[in-house]
Amino acid sequence: MRRFFDPMNFAALGFALSLLVAWQLLADMHLISPIFFPSPLRALAVLQHRLADGSLWLPLAATSLRMSIGWLAASVIGVVLGAAIGSSRFARDLLDPTLEFIRPLPASAVIPVAILFLGLSNAMSVTVIAFGAIWPVLLASVHGFSSVNWPMCRRCSTLAEPASCARSRSPPRCPTSSPACASASPSRLFLRW
Repeated sequence: MRRFFDPMNFAALGFALSLLVAWQLLADMHLISPIFFPSPLRALAVLQHRLADGSLWLPLAATSLRMSIGWLAASVIGVVLGAAIGSSRFARDLLDPTLEFIRPLPASAVIPVAILFLGLSNAMSVTVIAFGAIWPVLLASVHGFSSVNWPMCRRCSTLAEPASCARSRSPPRCPTSSPACASASPSRLFLRW
């Protein structure tokens, strides 16, 4: 584990501060357009003004709500589709090339198509957020459900309900695949923010 007072930490902080100072100087000398690239001090002043008059909180709440709904939709759809694809060898063989082709597509590339079909609306925003957040959940769910030991599940379901199955009260495949499904979901929440 690196120490907090590591010289590299100070070098990284110094580099970031020097970029901010250079940005401010370029903006003060009008070498960059203040319309498209406002100075850091101007941005901080506007932020302070919006915090003081309260006009920041309503848009922030609306954005947080859209992000949460998109993340939740991506999580639910990703686990359900991942379970369906991961449980069937035929579905994996059929859909894996398509999923691997679409997965690296950035969410911003879907915006024009989403605007075309959904217009400039909250549904469009939620759809784009869900598209960007679904891939780790979907692929982790496919992996989790495809790695289930099916003979063990059949044995568990045919035996007189051993203790491990009785505790879960769910299909035997869910407890074995849930770590893979759950691991991708929380990380995407903060990446979408």
